[in-house]
Amino acid sequence: MIGASERTLSRLFHMELSMSFRRWRITLRIHHALAHLTDGMSVTETAVACCWSSPSSFIDAFTEVIGQTPGRYQADLRNGR
Repeated sequence: MIGASERTLSRLFHMELSMSFRRWRITLRIHHALAHLTDGMSVTETAVACCWSSPSSFIDAFTEVIGQTPGRYQADLRNGR
């Protein structure tokens, strides 16, 4: 539709963003998840809202990107950290 091959788009992502399309997509989903968690949405509700296949896969991805679990992130918010 856009006249570029998958390989071309992959190279452009790496050139422009220094990450793969997959990594960019995960990062974007985590960004949206941060907003939900900050608003008080549960971890499970956030996983569903951000289209993860399961809460555990969401927790794994969140921990990899943010460096702590979503539950710990929310606890830190409540404690003013």
